[in-house]
Amino acid sequence: MTEEWDIMDLAKEVPTLVSANDLPDTFEARIVDAQIKEDKQGRKSLYLRLELDDGKITVMKYTPMHIVELLKFMTKLGIKTKNDLVGKKFQFKKVAFRIGFPRPMPVKVIEQ
Repeated sequence: MTEEWDIMDLAKEVPTLVSANDLPDTFEARIVDAQIKEDKQGRKSLYLRLELDDGKITVMKYTPMHIVELLKFMTKLGIKTKNDLVGKKFQFKKVAFRIGFPRPMPVKVIEQ
């Protein structure tokens, strides 16, 4: 037997995704997942799933071009493993690159 539900209940179950382009230049977010996987071009890339203060989610993709710069920021913050990232809240600041869109870099740990 199936219980009754409303179509709007489905919308409540799906997280609201925010485009990285719509994020401010500086913001705070908690890293809820981090994965290394190949993108559509076959490049090993880092994907960070971020939860913003309003509960909305965004996914950041860092390709090899971005990873070199990302590692500088992570090293300054003492980040060495995935466990050092996931679950923590960071302040992010967008950094411009020679091509493509700016990428947010973690500049400060807000909460452990």
